[in-house]
Amino acid sequence: MFLGVTGPSFCISAQAFAPPSKRFDKYAAEKIGSRLKLNFAFFLTNYALIVGCTAFVVALMHPAMLVLMGIVYGLWYLHFLIERAGLSMVYGGVDFGEVFTTSRRAIVLTVLTVLVGVFKCLIPLLEVVAISGIAILAHASMRDPQHVETCGDFGTGDGDGSGGVATGRQYGSADSDDDEEYVMDQETTESTSKAEQSGELIRRDVV
Repeated sequence: MFLGVTGPSFCISAQAFAPPSKRFDKYAAEKIGSRLKLNFAFFLTNYALIVGCTAFVVALMHPAMLVLMGIVYGLWYLHFLIERAGLSMVYGGVDFGEVFTTSRRAIVLTVLTVLVGVFKCLIPLLEVVAISGIAILAHASMRDPQHVETCGDFGTGDGDGSGGVATGRQYGSADSDDDEEYVMDQETTESTSKAEQSGELIRRDVV
């Protein structure tokens, strides 16, 4: 459903992705915002998975960052362990605890953490934000919510998609030009049917 894959051939449906508006008018921004809101609400778990997988891949591409992060984490763990257990730092008759006091260790570790974060973690973080952000925005803006409602896996579908079409287009919000055309055609058909019924009643009265 996320990629619009239908059928046993696992092919992406041609109707799964469509622009929210084919023309830039005063309703274009409203249609885009409506589609983004619907897709973010429905595919939130998928988007979180995209961010997690992207972060995992980017982290594997920067092994130096992982090593330095491990070292910084180990130093902080050792720092708190010394404080909690009250371990002495005497070696060779020299008490290093008098030189590396708690406040000095905290300052050194804070500076080291900031340096590692800026010079080793900032670029990978920007890569994760850029890659996942572009992918998510592209999907959220192009994935047609009406096609989601017509899928058999969707709650209103009846397996073949016929029930989903009627339900989705009757109750769903029109966020594309095609939906507006469908609504206009439906209103025109209803108006024509009412006019025909009125004409038939008039003819019966005359007879």
